[in-house]
Amino acid sequence: MGSAKVYKREFCGSDCLAFKTITPKFQSFWHTHQEFELVYIESGHGKLQYGKRQQFYKTGDIFLLGPWVPHEFFENSQYHVSISLLFNHNFIMPGFLDCDMSKNIKRFLDKTAFGILFREKISKHEIDIIQMILEQSGLDRAITLLTLLNRLSTFQHDNLLTHNTNQQVRLKEFAKIQDILSFINKNLHQKLSLNGVAEKFYMSTSHFCRFFQSHTKTTFSQYIISQRIEKACYMLLHTDLSITQISQESGFESISSFNRAFSKLTNITPSKYRNR
Repeated sequence: MGSAKVYKREFCGSDCLAFKTITPKFQSFWHTHQEFELVYIESGHGKLQYGKRQQFYKTGDIFLLGPWVPHEFFENSQYHVSISLLFNHNFIMPGFLDCDMSKNIKRFLDKTAFGILFREKISKHEIDIIQMILEQSGLDRAITLLTLLNRLSTFQHDNLLTHNTNQQVRLKEFAKIQDILSFINKNLHQKLSLNGVAEKFYMSTSHFCRFFQSHTKTTFSQYIISQRIEKACYMLLHTDLSITQISQESGFESISSFNRAFSKLTNITPSKYRNR
């Protein structure tokens, strides 16, 4: 997440991740991922860019963001503390959200395509649950997360980050951009051409460019570079692969193009990023 200092970051398989970020000045990369993300702003204020829309945030806010919707946080205060929970549909078990007993949670999570802000309705009890999830692991974490989502699903969801008078059209657009971003992120290690991806999704190149930039606020090529650098950042910190191998795994054609793009986006070289 940019240059943010991560105070605590635990990986619990691939289904539920919880971490706390503490930094004097925070800005995340413009990024996307396949998981739902719940973010609690413990301290600080700034601006969230979520798809096409911007939302100012303050201490105490909770955001629930949908899969594959590009977003970025810009901190305007001098001190930022947040807790992030990332989880996929199968954080309890495959098919759980399709059960009748969890239908309310499933309907609730469907609304995350629009992004949800919880503000005045949040009590100390919800905050305590989030803090508990941060300290837990395994099944205990998943069960507590389910408890939190069940509570939040009972709230009125009037404060959506994006709005459209035709909700079905909006959901269809979100589904399409999510499919496109999912495809790109699963194939970052391969050569991706604008014409090729547009054709795969049955769109003309010009229509694809307008559609993509409208939903991501960036160009196709800029998005791919940012995601490849994000992937490289993870591998630099969490693998023993050489920088040359990482550049190849991230989809760069040469080590020189990788170094140039990495330094431009992060203001630091890959070797310094790994050893900082």
